This record gives sequence, structure tokens and C-alpha cells, in this order.
Amino acid sequence: MEAQNLLGKVPSQNTFFSGLLEVIFLITYTVYTYIHLVYRWIRPRRLKSLDGEVFLITGSASGIGREVVYNLATNHPRTILVLWDSNESANQHIVDAVKLLGVEVFSYTVDVTNREEVEECARRVFDEVGFVSRLFNNAGVVGLGDLLSQTPEKIEKTMDVNVLSHFWILRSFLPQMIENLDGHIITTCSLAGHIGLPYDVPYAASKFAVRGYIESVKAEMRLHPLKPKIRFTTIYPSFVNTPLISRVVYKFKMQFLFNPLEPRYVAEKIVEGVRRNEEEVFVPRIGEFLVFLKGIMPKRAFQKLSDSMIESLYFKEEKVQ
Repeated sequence: MEAQNLLGKVPSQNTFFSGLLEVIFLITYTVYTYIHLVYRWIRPRRLKSLDGEVFLITGSASGIGREVVYNLATNHPRTILVLWDSNESANQHIVDAVKLLGVEVFSYTVDVTNREEVEECARRVFDEVGFVSRLFNNAGVVGLGDLLSQTPEKIEKTMDVNVLSHFWILRSFLPQMIENLDGHIITTCSLAGHIGLPYDVPYAASKFAVRGYIESVKAEMRLHPLKPKIRFTTIYPSFVNTPLISRVVYKFKMQFLFNPLEPRYVAEKIVEGVRRNEEEVFVPRIGEFLVFLKGIMPKRAFQKLSDSMIESLYFKEEKVQ
């Protein structure tokens, strides 16, 4: 009796068998998911059409965002493109090029770190374009250099653009997706969101945050009472040859695995991943293997592997405009 008071109520036999059944179900479901994963590697999902979809892209005037715009305009001309960028002239240049292809396109000059501006611009999109069915949070910045040399302003800007802007944008467009029980949220993260990167601490931290926020939003949608069919595709590229990393040079001992990727190639993989409803897109695929190794290797061993990959790092001189 004394032991029962200390330990609480003794579980009943029914409770024990109920828990055992749950464990058996979980093991069975895990085995099924592994089989399904292998099946999808052998036979990927069918490519779905993007005709008629309203595709909003942030950071549309350069880098990955610009190439995704051109990919959609060239290969999926029946999509409706909504381009958000803070650079009005560069964004307008892309609009002019896209219109020549006969694609319906809308452009907006917006500072994604300004919550009021994002909310106002979102209202304009609802009024002028309609329901945004495909939302691509892509805008981002990089703060290069060791942590102690970076100014507080640079660190804050990295977090504002790479993390907080996602919250303001998603809070503006997610309610309509839930109401329509449909939508697709595409997010540019980074391999640095899984594996810390030296001399890029604020950037890596922001990408870890992006991965966490996306996983949490996905969990909320799974538990939402309306069960909206909102899909998520998160992009994990390694080094991409964009203006963001134009000043930094990492020299790897296994350089052939980490050659900078061309934005056009990354854009192709992003659009393909969206069309297949892939939850995660690693570019290149070797990044997925590195994340797997991180999960199974002892911490010290993986740290040694990670440190040994980077042979040297240096910064190019900034060009005087």
C-alpha cells in the first residue's frame, strides 16, 4: 500500500495492453514509412501542373528568386506571378521580360522586414490578384565574417530578413490558405540550417530558426481542426553562385562535392520539388547524406569531419561602385 501511494495508481491491465498496441503500431508505421521512402526514391511522385496557380515570390529581383521567376515564366506560362522585392527598378526589369512571354505578372516594391508594409501589400495582392496559392519565401541576406567582427546592425538585419519577415508574410497569407483548405508554402532555407557554418554565424542561426519555424507550422496544420491541405516544400541548397556569397570563398578538401551551384540549376530543382509536392529539396543531394551522417555519428566525430572539410576561407575585396 505504501509503495502504491508513492508511485501513484498502479496501471491496469487494459492500460498496459493499450500502450503495447500503440508501440506495435508505431513500429509498424515506422517500417512502412521506410519502405515508402525507398519506393519514392525509385519512383518519384508525378509532376503536377502549375496552370492557374498564383505564385508569389519574395526576393524576386536577383539570385534564386529571379531564376525561379524565369523558370516559371518559360516553362509554366499559365501561372500568375506576383513578384516582391525591395529593388523596384530590378524588379520592373524582370516584369518587362516576363510580359514579353505572355505571362500575367504583378510586381510590388516591399520591405519584407516592415510588418505594416507587408500587411498592406498583402491586402493589395488580395484585391488586385486574388488568392495566393503558392507562397515562396525566398528573400535573404548573408552577414559574412567572424561573429565578433559583425556589427549589431548587421546581425539584426540578418535576423529581420531571414527570419522575422517569414512570420509577417506567413501571418498575412496563411489565413486565406486555411480558409480555402489549400495552399503551398515554399521556403528557401540552407544546408547551414542543419550544419553550423564558420564565419557565417548569424546566417546559419537564422536558417536553423527557419527550419524550426517551418517544422512547427507544419505540426500546427496537421493538428488544425479544419485539416487544411497545405503543402510545404523547404529548400536546402549548399553554396549557390549568387550575389549573397560573391565575396566569400570557402576552399574544401572535397571541392568536387561543394562546387558553387548555378542559380538556374537550383531554380529547376525548386520548381520540380514543388511540382512533386516534395517536403524537402536538398541541392545537391549529397547534403541530405551529410545531414544523415550528423544524425548517426557521435558529435565529436562529426565535428572533426565538418572541420576537416574546410581547408581555408578568405574574402574577396569589395568592388567600388
